[in-house]
Amino acid sequence: MRWLFIGVGVVAGVIAVVAGVGYSMPNVHVAQVQAEYRASVDSTYSVLADVEGWPEWHPSVENLTPLDGDPGQPSYRISGPDGSMTITVTGREPPKRLTTLADGGMFIGRWTYSVEPSGQGQGSRVTVTEEARIDNIVIRGLTMFRSQSGTIERMLRALGTRLGDRVEPHRIN
Repeated sequence: MRWLFIGVGVVAGVIAVVAGVGYSMPNVHVAQVQAEYRASVDSTYSVLADVEGWPEWHPSVENLTPLDGDPGQPSYRISGPDGSMTITVTGREPPKRLTTLADGGMFIGRWTYSVEPSGQGQGSRVTVTEEARIDNIVIRGLTMFRSQSGTIERMLRALGTRLGDRVEPHRIN
């Protein structure tokens, strides 16, 4: 019985430390990552804007279910290795910008995908800006073990693969 109390105490202590770290961190963050592709701006935007095609290439989207709602701002329930959430397309400015709002309950964020001509000829440059809020202090504390831009970097690499390119994204803030 004594070992049970010690075990429970250790687990409670770890949770308290993680919550303390989370409490000391801001509940909002902005991450911005960029990559350049050989594909044209139009081709690159077309792949990004085809949200229903994301399960074919996007590493965070294994399943996607369209939800009823405003056809001008379509919403989808997505699930993948990071859990499940609702994604709503809140803005489209072809071929320059796509904006989505993600609501995963404990994580709420806006992703803005900006597509512009690259400085290397006819290619494209994609900048993804994530503006996120994590209110739960334990979940926020757990982010200390994970890069805040890692999901964006994986997505930009996968976009490169989809476009027949190999890229190495870089964080710009």
